[in-house]
Amino acid sequence: MSESEKKKDAPTRSRRVFFRATIFHMKQPKRKKRLNPNTLQLIRQIVGGVLVLIFVSLLLFSVHYVTRLPALTIQTVEISGGETIASNLVETLVETELEGDYMRLVPKRFSFLYPKQAIIDIVKKINRVKDLQVERTSRTVIEVTFSEYHPDALWCNGGIEDCVFIDANGYAFAVAPSLSGGSFLRIDKLGVEPVTSVQAFDTSSYLKVKELVTLLEDNAWFVSSVAIDVAGDAFLTLTEGGELKVTLEDPAEQIVENLFTVLSSKEFVDIGPGEFEYIDLRFGNKVFVNELGPEVATSTDSITE
Repeated sequence: MSESEKKKDAPTRSRRVFFRATIFHMKQPKRKKRLNPNTLQLIRQIVGGVLVLIFVSLLLFSVHYVTRLPALTIQTVEISGGETIASNLVETLVETELEGDYMRLVPKRFSFLYPKQAIIDIVKKINRVKDLQVERTSRTVIEVTFSEYHPDALWCNGGIEDCVFIDANGYAFAVAPSLSGGSFLRIDKLGVEPVTSVQAFDTSSYLKVKELVTLLEDNAWFVSSVAIDVAGDAFLTLTEGGELKVTLEDPAEQIVENLFTVLSSKEFVDIGPGEFEYIDLRFGNKVFVNELGPEVATSTDSITE
């Protein structure tokens, strides 16, 4: 190629080089700007926290709403049983326990979480309540049933004050008012202060005392009070005076039989209530009689012979 031709082709080559360089430059990918790892971690934590907060809020709202639906809350309290205890008194106590919420979220009336034990505890504070049952009979109704203790005698502390009522099984259930007269038999447990909500006397021993008192009253020997010691001996004070000392290990019928066997003898035929200091029947067929004077011992065997 001649020199003149090379000079003519030079601008064309320059343009080609420039064009290629431009294309090459345009084809180079742009570098992406990367976030700082700490910033990225912070963003993730914020997003996660927001999602958790939304989830918890929705959950709390759902619990708050669902647990207050009328179909899932206690609407009615039914009371049955009892004789002298007013039903409205029991109902008021139950309704009081149903008020309020658990942690300001779930109402106590929510059918599946109602405070059953708290209701039982507060109703039991009515001393005469017995055999208490609290049951949910439907999603909106709970039923409270109970019976009552009935006073059968008084557990006293050696007098007419500070007595509590005991039922026919010897259970102490309520403080008794000051009662005079002989409307209830008074029983003293020597060395023990009367209290409520305890088994005051062993049921078998208590029933034996009651049987003994009944058998004596059938023979016009009326008992005003009984004292029982830890050894199982009982001391019966008669209304007209005098004391009978017995052991509860002996059958009541045998005690009474021994007593009247002795009193049927010529030596004691004139002895009646108020005419002796005590008669001790704790030693089987050997009976000790104190006629407001020197003590006399006799045996039921010798009498029957």
